[in-house]
Amino acid sequence: MDGSSVIASSLHDRHLDRIADAAGGMSVDIAEISGRIEDISARMDRGAATLGNLHAASIAMAQAGERIAGSARATCGEVDAARGRVDGSRATLDGAIGSINALVSTVGAIDAELNELREVMKGVGKVAREINAIARQTNLLALNATIEAARAGDAGRGFAVVATEVKALSRKTAEATVEIEGTLRTLDERARRLLDHGAAGTERAAAVRSGADAIAGVFAAVSEVMDMVATESTRIDGEAATIHDQCRDMEGRMAQIAGDIASSSADVGRARDQVASLLSLGESLIEATVDMGVETVDSPFLRRARQVAIQLATRLEAGLAIGEISEADLFDEEYVPVANSNPRQFKTRFTDFTDRALPDILEPAFAADPRTASCVAVDRNGYLPTHNQRYANPQGPDPVWNAAHCRNRRIFDDRAGLAAARNRKPFILQTYRRDMGGGQFVTIKEVSTPILVRGRHWGAVRLNYRHESARKAADHQPTNRH
Repeated sequence: MDGSSVIASSLHDRHLDRIADAAGGMSVDIAEISGRIEDISARMDRGAATLGNLHAASIAMAQAGERIAGSARATCGEVDAARGRVDGSRATLDGAIGSINALVSTVGAIDAELNELREVMKGVGKVAREINAIARQTNLLALNATIEAARAGDAGRGFAVVATEVKALSRKTAEATVEIEGTLRTLDERARRLLDHGAAGTERAAAVRSGADAIAGVFAAVSEVMDMVATESTRIDGEAATIHDQCRDMEGRMAQIAGDIASSSADVGRARDQVASLLSLGESLIEATVDMGVETVDSPFLRRARQVAIQLATRLEAGLAIGEISEADLFDEEYVPVANSNPRQFKTRFTDFTDRALPDILEPAFAADPRTASCVAVDRNGYLPTHNQRYANPQGPDPVWNAAHCRNRRIFDDRAGLAAARNRKPFILQTYRRDMGGGQFVTIKEVSTPILVRGRHWGAVRLNYRHESARKAADHQPTNRH
């Protein structure tokens, strides 16, 4: 090869190096942009969901306002009807109070008349006693006259007749006064009872009047409260109508915002797809430069991933050969959840085997270069049974800490995870943001190579590393890490 050919080849290689380096940097930038678009899309989705909830809430509020207004109007009607009944009852009560007052007055008048009657009867009794005394005196005189008439003989015979009649009159008068006195005593006793009954009736009537006055006060208070309820119900009706109108206006505004969000979300989705296409293009460009044999910043990691894949395949086949594990168990796809794990972890029939067999291969590969973020093996479905020791800690109570520090025995079936796990090409390069939990993301590059066990696709090696430019990579000296 002449000098010009060498120079041309050197220039060609340098250009390819620059293209590969630029493509690597572009892939990282695009991954960052894609991740931010994903974040924006997620926030917009959450905003749309929140707006949908607000829209539903505003509709519910408007409907509640309508119900409140209807209830307020119904309450006003009921209050008016009840106030009419209260007014009628109050009028009836006022009439009853008037009748009670008249009854009390009548009872008082009767009481006064009875007292006067008792005084009159006392006078009659006195006269009757005086008549009785006169009758006794007359009877005594008639007795004396009879004696004198008997002494006079025939001459006093007429006088004796008169004396006899007077004596009979005196006796009848005495008997009559006795009857009068008995009758007066009976009348006085009945008058006294009437007075007692009248006094009790007066007391009861007074109590009834006091109770009626209290009821009248209650009716007045009830009427006042009803007036207040009617006023407040009318005000509530007006306020509810205002709320209803405002909610309807808010519904329209939120519907417009929801439409804008939906349109923006569609735009973001299209931008996400376009960025994904750019990312795939950049990754394909890097793969093409590697296939051409150009040494790039990714080449050392590709060689190491291939070497690890060969070592893992050899170790898994050795386990099958010595009966350490059966082929059915090695390709087990029954993922049994680990109780109380968060994030959820799983076990299979090959998990314990990989925990014994894989670390001796994975740990040296992980420690070979400080730029390495992780070096793991996953099965065809993205299940990662055995992680590097740094990320294989026992889970604790904090799920955010667990997500970053307990990444073994988990299934990573996202786009990048499944693309790596199911890849059958010699290798693929990907650039993406890795979720470390708690809203923390790390942008990394990954080279994946398939693992074949006795010709069957078991899974893949996933070697993650931080991107550096070609100049920094050239200055970098690998060191072991523990």
